[in-house]
Amino acid sequence: MAAVMPLWMHASEALGLNQREIAALLGISTRTVQRWAGRRASPGSLDHQRLAQAVHPKDPGLAAQLAQAGGASLAALGLGQPEAPAPPALAPEHLVDSVVCVASAATGIMPDAVRPGLLAAFTRARQLGLSIDAVERALRAPEPAPAKARAEKPKA
Repeated sequence: MAAVMPLWMHASEALGLNQREIAALLGISTRTVQRWAGRRASPGSLDHQRLAQAVHPKDPGLAAQLAQAGGASLAALGLGQPEAPAPPALAPEHLVDSVVCVASAATGIMPDAVRPGLLAAFTRARQLGLSIDAVERALRAPEPAPAKARAEKPKA
């Protein structure tokens, strides 16, 4: 059964560095890296973190694994993009004002005048158990074709 290759060896391959160059990169002795290769020792947390920083531009996934092995995250090491905080939620009153303004613009009626009509319409829809989606679909439905004008009866 083949042994699993240690993370530091994956980093060495990704960077294209030999043992001496890995040692120089980490500021440790070549003998230490040779002990890692012989599995008589293993990298410490700081070694994993430094390798993560070096590997990140070439392989962010491997860098994340190295950072985790070093007890850190990419963000803690100053790598990658930290998640942006969610924007603050707008109060319902402000969102409703937006709806009122759209209705006002669509009808040419001032917002203060259109608000009672919207309130009455939404209240009735709720009473009937209609969802906003159902109301919107019904309002978008094509209008029925106009009835044909009755043929005039000839005057007798």
